[in-house]
Amino acid sequence: MQNLMGRIRRCAEDYNMICEGDKIAVGVSGGKDSLSLLYLLAALRRYYPVHYDLQAVTIDMGLPGMDYSPVAELCAKLDVPYQIKKTEIGPIIFDYRKEKNPDYNRKPKLPVNRPESSYERENKAYSGKKRLRAIRSA
Repeated sequence: MQNLMGRIRRCAEDYNMICEGDKIAVGVSGGKDSLSLLYLLAALRRYYPVHYDLQAVTIDMGLPGMDYSPVAELCAKLDVPYQIKKTEIGPIIFDYRKEKNPDYNRKPKLPVNRPESSYERENKAYSGKKRLRAIRSA
């Protein structure tokens, strides 16, 4: 973790990414990437030479079974305000438009001679209902 903290600080300093009085919003999905970034930026506040405000934001897609209470608990521990923005994206996609999968899960058409990417190989494991369940539970 200390290695990541050093890299975050170095990038912020090298590229002037954080200035005095900045308000930084971190989009938090509940996954390890966004929670790690939130944790690191919250910890960086303690010793970074300039003051900045931090806020966590989650976009609630309106899918059933989503529980953001663990994210809210972490934000409380980190002393970071947490906001959930509710949307109707899930019902619009699945109930109104009757889509089986969101657009971004469509398999792209591959050129004949292009090798398959690791992402495409991994996605073969998920098809139809399995993929939809994975999206809804994410």
